[in-house]
Amino acid sequence: MKMKWEDVYDIFESAALWENGHDMYWYRLMWALMEYKKMNVFQNEADRIKVISRAFAIIRIYTDFIGKCFDDEDYEEISEIYSDGVFNFLFDSTDVHEIFSVLSEELGTKRTFYSMFITCVEFRNGRISYIEYDDESDDEDYDDDDDYYTDDYEDDDDDELFEDEDSVDDDEDNVFENCSEDYYYSFESYINVLAKSSMSLLNDFTPEKAAGYIYLAKNMLPAKNKIN
Repeated sequence: MKMKWEDVYDIFESAALWENGHDMYWYRLMWALMEYKKMNVFQNEADRIKVISRAFAIIRIYTDFIGKCFDDEDYEEISEIYSDGVFNFLFDSTDVHEIFSVLSEELGTKRTFYSMFITCVEFRNGRISYIEYDDESDDEDYDDDDDYYTDDYEDDDDDELFEDEDSVDDDEDNVFENCSEDYYYSFESYINVLAKSSMSLLNDFTPEKAAGYIYLAKNMLPAKNKIN
């Protein structure tokens, strides 16, 4: 049996940080990767719990990454909720290492960083704009065009998201049956931006970005080379 995206959607949605729902794009991407690696397959109850634990491991990685990049109250709230017994029940720390290994093998550190950081963006006419978070700014100010940094991204033929493009979604007609059309369109936009990106977000590093990148780099090293 296989645990499909719609089976774990509620788990990820309950951990969503952003009002625009863009963190769900990364979770969906990660579950596509689980499907691609056949890590969503289970034969018995113990296997099923293991697959669910991988979902929580994905959540842990994302929330820890965002915690490094942004001082976000929603992150603190979600982190507290999931730390208060939920992770202890379903979450195995070895699963985090397993997910990091898959990310290292399939995406690499730069692509992983990019795929996570652009969940903090808006998609506009084939371009992406991401919010420069400022502790002195109010949330309502983020709608102002001056609060966005916008850049165009060119094709990078050397970068492939997966070995097989069809592996992103084996059954597009069914996977999003619990999602709105806007969600489906936005996820497709997210995938297209990833596929065409030239990693431009890495050209203007900030201390916050560096913290997130270092977090990923340290955890995606082979075990024998990990930095304590």
